[in-house]
Amino acid sequence: MSSPSHTSEKKNIRKKYYVTTPIYYPNDIPHIGSAYTTIAADILARWHRLDGYETFFLTGLDEHGKKIEQAAQAKGLPPKLFVDEKAEHFVKAWKHLKISYDRFIRTTDVDHEKNVQAIIRKVAERGDIYKAEYEGLYCTGCEAFYLEKDLLDGNKCPVHGTPVEKITEESYFFRLSKYREALLNFYRENPDFILPRNRAPEVVARVEEELKDLSISRKNLKWGIPFPLDNSHTTYVWFDALSNYLSGINYYFDSSIFSEADNSNFWPPDVQLVGKDIIWFHCVIWPAMLMSLGVPMPKHVVAHGWWTVEGEKISKSKGNVITIEQLTKYGVDPARYFLFRAVPFGADGDFSEKEFVRILNSELADGLGNLVTRTAALIRRFLNGTIPETLPSGYAMDSEDIHLRDACSSALQTARGFMEKAEIDRALQEIWLLIKEANRYITVKEPWTLAKKDGAKLESVLFNLTQSIRYIAYLIQPFMPDSSEKIISLFHFKEKTFSELSWNCRNSGIISEEPKLFSKVEFKEREKFPLRLRIAEVVDVQDHPNADKLYVLKLNLGTEQRQLVAGLRNRIPKEEILGSKIVIVSNLKPKMLRGFESNGMLLAASVKNPDGSERVVLLRPTGNPGEEIFCGDMENSAEMLDIEEFAKIKLEVKGKRIFYNGMQLRPKNGDLIADIEDGAEIR
Repeated sequence: MSSPSHTSEKKNIRKKYYVTTPIYYPNDIPHIGSAYTTIAADILARWHRLDGYETFFLTGLDEHGKKIEQAAQAKGLPPKLFVDEKAEHFVKAWKHLKISYDRFIRTTDVDHEKNVQAIIRKVAERGDIYKAEYEGLYCTGCEAFYLEKDLLDGNKCPVHGTPVEKITEESYFFRLSKYREALLNFYRENPDFILPRNRAPEVVARVEEELKDLSISRKNLKWGIPFPLDNSHTTYVWFDALSNYLSGINYYFDSSIFSEADNSNFWPPDVQLVGKDIIWFHCVIWPAMLMSLGVPMPKHVVAHGWWTVEGEKISKSKGNVITIEQLTKYGVDPARYFLFRAVPFGADGDFSEKEFVRILNSELADGLGNLVTRTAALIRRFLNGTIPETLPSGYAMDSEDIHLRDACSSALQTARGFMEKAEIDRALQEIWLLIKEANRYITVKEPWTLAKKDGAKLESVLFNLTQSIRYIAYLIQPFMPDSSEKIISLFHFKEKTFSELSWNCRNSGIISEEPKLFSKVEFKEREKFPLRLRIAEVVDVQDHPNADKLYVLKLNLGTEQRQLVAGLRNRIPKEEILGSKIVIVSNLKPKMLRGFESNGMLLAASVKNPDGSERVVLLRPTGNPGEEIFCGDMENSAEMLDIEEFAKIKLEVKGKRIFYNGMQLRPKNGDLIADIEDGAEIR
């Protein structure tokens, strides 16, 4: 199919909606972060389908680049086979979460690879690409360059906390600086392009300060799309990745690219959802690319915050990554609901299982679940299960009836306004006010009392309740599709879109059960393991100048470096320690030992030999520096201990494994071994 700009006949779309997520790196598993963005897009897509829009929802994977190449090499796999296997994890995860995407694009898709090359040729035709020497500070994890002033501690990535790499090589550049004034004008004329609005000033300030041209090719990278202007170069991953939003709807720049579909009339995107860490790429580089191409701009880029877990930053090394399985521990619908009820969309959020359970119990079980179950039970008990078709003839609605009816239409209109601005949490809050109103209506009307004295009024109350549940069932569908479907089936509702909802909708059918939509959960606090043990790599070992029995160790803990003093001199040779992965107690209070500060304690196991001598071995973990060691399902303590408190904690060796109170200690995805006899002392 050809580019829409070159197409003479276009499919007419009266009301269209195009929403995208960023495409995710497949070298990791799906988790709460990627799920959050994807569920948000799914909610917006489902809402607009119900609201009568022809909708296209695009998500997928960013499968090229150095980071992927390195991850594949570490697994001993060709990059394509590596990403094929990883893609399956995402497809299964999104199916489990009820994600209703229209295309799952992969940057290894043939049409995308060809389109990227066509886009680069088009930008080159505009005079916006040139070749030069490049030198910069590069983070492989971000696939991005940073200015020295933006780094942590002078040489660490502000996102990952890992050292950046200085790269000098020949590269092709995109004339990003050419579009500085055009971008600034665009921001001024489109104040809602960047949402929430409070994220815009930082972007604008950076563009005003300086906008350097962008390196868009790599000479020494094999895993990527060949650069069409020079076969010795590969396309830079971000120039490749951002173009997926065009390729995903068949917006091609080469008429020879074949596709059975043409969804190009969905352009431009209505909402592009991103995490706040990639706002620069989507709000500066991306619109500049589109200006060069002469393509209309997206309407909104919505940048959301990051999730923490129980107040701590999510980190694989800490073992607190919330997987899809953990997220949906209490069900898919409760998980989808919690993510957008607990935190204003756009802000940072904290995942607390205790708060999750509170919301599940109080709002889903006692709120929505109770409303549906009580109404079904009342209809079965007092009307033999027959749903009232209409209001009884001649019945005049009183103020409470009218209030409930108006609350339903108001909830739809107000929520619609919030959803147009991607204020998902505020729309959900509005829906929940309606659920509370319907529950209040039951309390005020007391249908169980009416059953004894006024059958017509009872029937009218149950009709009104059914109508309110009709509205609620459709309003919650984008958020909790399974629960919505159960309610619609239970009450035999027939509507397909919001426009069909009316208080005058007729009912029919029999309610055959009193379903329990949500079960209450009892939350149990996790038991605390008193230590925070972490894997460290020894990068330097020196004799302590002021103590005959001590070493001074320099340690790498992934995102931080530490100094530690260990009493192993004359017990374990330096050569055996240097370069080793060891286990340290990281929540031990710092202490000065003969003039050197020790931040933590190295753990070793020892036994007395028959001749009175002592054998000492290091604990040997498998895993990466910085990863935590866990004790069963216990939660590691963050409380700092002094040496006296640590001395009271007893660890034991059994079968070369380490135990605390009968529970084994080990990294999340590794092992921990002490090559020593059972009963050895660990200190």
